[in-house]
Amino acid sequence: MLVGHVGIIGPDYMVYHVNAVNDNQGEGGKRDTISYYQTRHKAGESIAVYRATHGRNAAYWAQNNYSSVTSYHIPWANWDNYQLKTMNPNYCPKFIWQAFYYGNYNTDFIMGYYEPNKEAIVTLGQVINSNDLTYVGSFNSRN
Repeated sequence: MLVGHVGIIGPDYMVYHVNAVNDNQGEGGKRDTISYYQTRHKAGESIAVYRATHGRNAAYWAQNNYSSVTSYHIPWANWDNYQLKTMNPNYCPKFIWQAFYYGNYNTDFIMGYYEPNKEAIVTLGQVINSNDLTYVGSFNSRN
């Protein structure tokens, strides 16, 4: 699945994510209130919520590193020389993979076998289907 978006709630209850919109935060890493995050989605969209077994340290990592992401790009056709450790460019599921990997002492809880030097793409489906995440509910956008 390549369509959709993923973010992580930080210890400060802000949503940390990466997107291509060049807004007041620029392109790349974003820090939004939950209310503002809801406005980034189209009217009537449902936003799913998952709880992570190993999410606490990932959330701290995301909070501390989101501003390092200053460019957005998804390697659609070719990801040669596009290692998972690269902060720029970045995109939402890769940033979440990085948060879980680096926040949990170099352990891949999302895929189970990726490592930072791997040239690969992380999809939204891989993140939300992780054994580390449990679906807990959803809420609607605010548009």
